[in-house]
Parts: sequence; structure tokens; C-alpha cells
Amino acid sequence: AGEILGVAGLVGAGRTETLRRIFGLDDARAGAITLRDKTFLLGRRHHHPGDSLAIGMSLMSENRKEEGLAIDLPIRNNISFSSLPKFSDRWGRLKLGKEMREVTQVADRVAIKYANIIDPVVALSGGNQQKVALARVLLDGSRILLLDEPTRGIDVLSKVEIYNLIGELAVQGCAIILVSSYLPELFGICDALAVMYRGHMSPV
Repeated sequence: AGEILGVAGLVGAGRTETLRRIFGLDDARAGAITLRDKTFLLGRRHHHPGDSLAIGMSLMSENRKEEGLAIDLPIRNNISFSSLPKFSDRWGRLKLGKEMREVTQVADRVAIKYANIIDPVVALSGGNQQKVALARVLLDGSRILLLDEPTRGIDVLSKVEIYNLIGELAVQGCAIILVSSYLPELFGICDALAVMYRGHMSPV
């Protein structure tokens, strides 16, 4: 908790694959996660993305347009997709007022620039689309964040804003694994660094 672990390595070294297996998106032949003295086996028979969300773990995908966001749907829905259970009553009905309030608060927190919260995500700039993906992770309240290339393809100002937000989350006690192809980024914001090489990880 409170640490940012950076993961470096060339494309194809296994960085993204490792995060996806930890989160449960892709199958793993073997392995386990130990969290607060509890062990969770990896592998599709044992561990799914829903299990990760239940233990407070979220993934921000490197591919925001195909996996991280539903770009033709409203900003509001993209932010709240992972958090719908917290806005539902015992009959499964959504508390839309509460959802709107909390979505707007987290959108303001990450400084998303939008005309209307119900505008489609595709109408936003790349940097603001990335902030929507990060807002989704924040709203679901996860304390373990798997961030895969969180600043790829965005402008310098948006990068700085995201760096500051990641730092704030660490100070608040989140545990963060950050994958990036940009070494200065890792050196600048991470507490520890590991390097992936041909599917193996080595600490630096």
C-alpha cells in the first residue's frame, strides 16, 4: 500500500500479459495472488475480473478504444460501468441521482474537459478519453490499481495531471503497478522498478 511499482521492458516482453493475468482477463497456467493473508489462485477456473473487482483491484487497459472504453456511449456510463452495484438497490434498480452526483465528482477530480456528461466519449480528445478510463477506476473504489500505459498518446499537460493524480492515490494508500514504455516516466513517479524480459521479471 502506498507504493508505485513500475514495470519496464520492450514490447512483447510480457508486461501487459502479466497485468491481464493478474486481473483475470487472460488465463494463466499457474500462479496465485496473496492479499491481506488470503491467497487467490490464478487461472480461468479460479479467478475472473469480477473476482478482482470484489477484492478491490482494477485494471486500466492500454487499449482504451477497444477495451478500456465504450467510446460511442456517454461519458457518464463509461465512468460508472464498473460501479453499478454500488448505485443499485436490493431489487437491482439504479439510483440515477446518486450515480450522476458521484460520476460528476470524479470527473471533476480528474479534470475531464467536457461540454455535457452525457456526450459520447468519442467526442473527447485523447487525453480526456484517458481521464475517463482513469475516472472509472477511481469511482469503483479499488485500492489496487493495475495501470497499463496510462499516458500513452496524450498531450503533455494531460500527462502531468495524470502523474499528479497517480501520486495522490499512492499517498492515500493505493497500491499501484504501472506499466510504461517511457523510462523517464517510470523513473519520475515510481518508488520501485522491475524489468520484464522474455516473460520474466527482474527487480532493479
